[in-house]
Amino acid sequence: MNSLEYKCRINELIANNKEIIATCKKEMRNLNEDETARYDENIAELRKMRSELDELNRQLEERSEEMEAVQTEQKEEQKNKNTISRNMENTIKFSLTRALRGIVNGNVDEYTQAVNAEGRAELRKAGIQSSKADLVLPFEKRTIQVTGNDGTHDAVIETDFMDIMDPLKSKNILADLGVNVMTGLVGDIQIPYGSAITSAWVGETAQKSASDATFDYIKMQPKRLATVVEISMQQLAQDSIGVENYLRKQIAESIQDKLEATFFGNGAATDNQPMGIFNSTTTGEGAGAVTTPLITDAGTVDTFAKLAAAEAEIEKANYYGQIKYAASPAAKAALRAMSFGGKTTRMVFENNEVDGTPLVSSTHLGNKKFIVGDWSTVVLGQWAPVTLTVDAITKADYGIVRLIVNTFYDWAFTRKEAFVQGTVA
Repeated sequence: MNSLEYKCRINELIANNKEIIATCKKEMRNLNEDETARYDENIAELRKMRSELDELNRQLEERSEEMEAVQTEQKEEQKNKNTISRNMENTIKFSLTRALRGIVNGNVDEYTQAVNAEGRAELRKAGIQSSKADLVLPFEKRTIQVTGNDGTHDAVIETDFMDIMDPLKSKNILADLGVNVMTGLVGDIQIPYGSAITSAWVGETAQKSASDATFDYIKMQPKRLATVVEISMQQLAQDSIGVENYLRKQIAESIQDKLEATFFGNGAATDNQPMGIFNSTTTGEGAGAVTTPLITDAGTVDTFAKLAAAEAEIEKANYYGQIKYAASPAAKAALRAMSFGGKTTRMVFENNEVDGTPLVSSTHLGNKKFIVGDWSTVVLGQWAPVTLTVDAITKADYGIVRLIVNTFYDWAFTRKEAFVQGTVA
């Protein structure tokens, strides 16, 4: 039955009972047995009809609400589709070559200006100064919202120009070794270092003596790494993705190469450059001069026993992190030819491991040099966004634009006793 049929039957039952009551009132008597039975039957059916009608109305209300919910979802889905479609239409991939063309031609578009504003906000936060003429780009990938001139819609700019830390982590030997990389630093930071903290068994109420651990701090501060790239005006005029990717790749690889070369160098720490891991200090003069390397030098290693002894020095210093080797290609080749000795024919270096300890190779280590240690004790820091100075004057007569890319890094060796260096015979 539908709701109309229920209502008609309910009205019919009510009318029947009213008629029974009216007849009894007219004749001034009570209901007889037959009238009472019919009256009660009508009342029972009436209650049943009303209950079923209520249930029908409840079901119809639920279905109505479901329909409203579905319609609302459809409207939201369509709205989202429209928004996505509009954003896709207004999404702009940041182009370095387009930005450089705008600077050279004195016509920087609103999208480059928006990216520059975002980068300068990072620059101020990091406390680093830069020329107002520089183009400043966010260091990591992000999207930037730009309101159109009419204020009625937003454009979305995707910028991943200088997400250098990703290729650094995926390709650079320092990341492979397990160096701690900290990005987005602000101002100078201090990294604590010191001797190990001690523990001791004491009585229930006895006082534990103060730990004799001593701590000091290594200050890390942003040091500018400048990369100069030259690009012809003819290349700059191209909108080719290949030119864009080539330019980015050249910049990233140059930065990575210099970071690695300096890290595995022997330079002293200055205001402008971090210290190399092969650095050493000399005290005294003439015959009394004493040279002390930053990290322990195991000297010439010509047997597996000496190699194991070098690793043992690190374990004696209570370093239990993952130990890895960094070695020059020549040292790697020499280890490949070194046997364990005795009756075994196994070689020391197999499957990119030295007796189970991982090894990574770099041309920036000197001839047959190696370092073994816990690289997680090294902290590599990166500050600020990337600043670019566009020089279209110096080589203008050659049709060349010079691009000076500035990035900011520093690192700290928090536990020099966690490393041992040596030379493979």
